[in-house]
Amino acid sequence: MTLADVPSGLAPMQYAAWMCENTLGIPAKGNVQVIAESIEAISKNKLFRGREEAIRDAFFWLNRRAEVAKSQGERINNLWFMQGSYWEVEKPVPEPKRIRYERHGEGYGYADIWELYRMFEKKCSAVKRDLSQSEIDGLLDDLDKKRGGSPAWRQR
Repeated sequence: MTLADVPSGLAPMQYAAWMCENTLGIPAKGNVQVIAESIEAISKNKLFRGREEAIRDAFFWLNRRAEVAKSQGERINNLWFMQGSYWEVEKPVPEPKRIRYERHGEGYGYADIWELYRMFEKKCSAVKRDLSQSEIDGLLDDLDKKRGGSPAWRQR
């Protein structure tokens, strides 16, 4: 059962029971009252105050916080709710997306690329047309001679 399956218009106690059964996996007896009161307290906070579905929104917010805390290894029980520890849950920071090119770091460096560009411009201005693939390969071969060797991916 997902959060999308949770009907709207439930009482805080019903939302708390759902959270105990589906998110936390803790017994409802003894925990529902504390969780329901937490949901009500959050719904009265300025985050949700005045919203038509404040109780439901507070439930979703608290449920997400509990899931994140649980994934971070926190122990979730009635004391976690009583102490208001849900306000202190650190939001997970997503890993930055890194673009990794096929041969990144395995070949030509900054100075090599500048030298190749200089050779390319010189050759283009001499022939006054686009270079063919064999001419580009020739430029790379000339660069490899100047470097004293070619990168592993260019070795035949």
